[in-house]
Amino acid sequence: MKNRTFRLFSMLFLLCLCMDSIVAREGTDPRPRAQAKYLPTAPIFDGSVEDDPAWQPLTPLTNFTQQNPNNGEPATLMTKVYVGYTDEALHIAFIAYEDDIDDMAPSSNGWESDAVMVVIDPYRSELSGTVFSTNQTGVEWDASLFNGNSDWNWSTVWDAKTKVNEDNWSVEMVIPFTSIQYPKQEVQSWGINFSRYVKNRNENSVWAPIPRQFSIWRLGLAGVIEDIKPPPSKRNIRFNPYLITAQGEGEDQELVDRSDYGFDVLYSLSPTLNLTATFNTDFAQVESDRLQINTGRFSLFFPETRPFFLENSALFSIGVPRETLVFHSRRIGIARDGTRLPMDGGVKLAGHVGRQNEVGLMYLRADSAIDESYEDFAVARYSRTLTNRSKFGFLATNRDSGSFQSQSFAGDLQWGIGEYGEIRSFFATSSANDGIDRDDEYTYAIYGVYNSPDWQSSASYHEVGAGFNPAMGFVQRRNSRKIHVASRRSVLIDSKWGLREWRPQGIYTAYWDFDGEKESGYLTLDSDFIWKNGANFSSAINLAEERVRYPFYVAGEEVLVGEYRSPELNIAVNGPFDRKWGISGALRVGGFYQGDRTAVNVFSSYTFSEHLNMSIGYNFSEVDFPNLEEPFDFSLMSFGFRAAFTPKLTFSGRLQYNDADDVLSTNVRFAWLRSASTGFYLVYSEVDDGRFADASQRRSVVLKYSHMFDVNF
Repeated sequence: MKNRTFRLFSMLFLLCLCMDSIVAREGTDPRPRAQAKYLPTAPIFDGSVEDDPAWQPLTPLTNFTQQNPNNGEPATLMTKVYVGYTDEALHIAFIAYEDDIDDMAPSSNGWESDAVMVVIDPYRSELSGTVFSTNQTGVEWDASLFNGNSDWNWSTVWDAKTKVNEDNWSVEMVIPFTSIQYPKQEVQSWGINFSRYVKNRNENSVWAPIPRQFSIWRLGLAGVIEDIKPPPSKRNIRFNPYLITAQGEGEDQELVDRSDYGFDVLYSLSPTLNLTATFNTDFAQVESDRLQINTGRFSLFFPETRPFFLENSALFSIGVPRETLVFHSRRIGIARDGTRLPMDGGVKLAGHVGRQNEVGLMYLRADSAIDESYEDFAVARYSRTLTNRSKFGFLATNRDSGSFQSQSFAGDLQWGIGEYGEIRSFFATSSANDGIDRDDEYTYAIYGVYNSPDWQSSASYHEVGAGFNPAMGFVQRRNSRKIHVASRRSVLIDSKWGLREWRPQGIYTAYWDFDGEKESGYLTLDSDFIWKNGANFSSAINLAEERVRYPFYVAGEEVLVGEYRSPELNIAVNGPFDRKWGISGALRVGGFYQGDRTAVNVFSSYTFSEHLNMSIGYNFSEVDFPNLEEPFDFSLMSFGFRAAFTPKLTFSGRLQYNDADDVLSTNVRFAWLRSASTGFYLVYSEVDDGRFADASQRRSVVLKYSHMFDVNF
């Protein structure tokens, strides 16, 4: 096995060395270009654009085109964008014109309202960037982008002001240069794109055109803003101290009760490289996990939500999402049952070195989930960006649990082929001195993607050895070989009933063990109809194959050993986007292991005003196993609300009940924010777990205040 590992790593390394000469952009660069203008005087920051003399010398960017519903057609409403900068910040302004200013759809929820957005790729890497978005109410959303994926839990320092006028609404954004990582050149050109969403028309328009099969996250399609002259390298320190008092009751009370303090501090070694330190780290203000019901044999995946780990999180990611991750930060400071463990602190160095190189180093210490000792966690990452969405990199992790240590090593590469094609691959090994003999401590995958306007297809092969046990990762299946093939056809339709597109698709996924025995197989034949107002209807025939070697339980009922072929019909409906009331639902009828299942899923949200919206979800399943006298059922219910008194003052909550495990979870938060998620938080959390005889409960009330001191020198 060691020889095989060495050969695979050698082949990967040699291929990486050749990538610079292999990868090249095809064709000419058709992206729109514009010039950023230096602003001798900063605009008055009040959301008013037309009357501000600072904006008047600038030529606005217009000529927005639709991405949806009529891709490539001119936007139905005029949008103007102004781009300027001062010595301290990037300034962006929007004027969004309306036919009827009273027909807008404002909301404190960005997914339920009109909105404008800017996407920035300072390195023109075509892989990583940042997003800044707001709507008529002035609520701010920001995200980090990596490889076509967005992370909306990420946050940085910036501000937005809005104003509603007679025939338009306008926006001013101020993004400090210290909040953006950019190259060191005196004069720079950044990748950039702007978009506007009009809810009552279900229309999304963009400045740099985007084919309908992609999204604005496709950074290679962004336009270019030239002649940006950001300030020379400055030292920036952001010091975020916090004070907290918390009272707990029930299980884990000793972990909750405290009056304490801690801090995070970010020091910019350069505009492209940040050093972050954290002491006595606390994440009490972070929302609780969403409950899930496990109806299968393998572990459920829970995403990361803690701010310290979310910044630059995409840099540290190698693997197959939700299946096999070499590094998953939830292994740090969170026990397997979801309990948050005390963290002494740590340091993280992350950012760019030069235009193409990205590095990440992380070290943290947290209490052990096993005993009263602690564990040390270390991660090192290097990634090199090439042209045309291509890159390669390496990652290493080490977990020191005192009596034993465990490590993981990985490499990955991505090769963009032309405009539509892409090949990705990774390889990883693990090792530990815990005295357990393991064979086949490796995993690797290779997959290809082809996305044209008419066809979207992918194929992959993924293998996980029986002994692969990453020190700080997540593995859903071991001793498995997986094949995945998917293809979808997009057919445009212009019908009098408002039908816009038909998407037939086929998906096949199968897993085998190393003895060649098929463990699972899933075949889906789907037909999806999409209307111009955003409504859609889909019907699918699913065929699942499961080989159960050992019995397991679903909602307390035993799934027997055996081989099962389970056909199923799935029908799903989503309502239009242009209503205050949104609703979606799905019906699944068919086989389920040794029996049959009928499942109904319903989700509904209602926007009362720009200050309040609510949602409710209900997932119900009834299962009939022939070995039982009568069917059994289980359900997952949720209720959520968000009240925004101002863009910075919010009251929100989520109530969830999982009757399969008899778990009731409540999380209510009052937040008075200042900048980048700092401010005042009052949080009430409760978990009532009926799985145990004593009906264990966990309750806590947390009062937390944090403040950001932002210093440049």
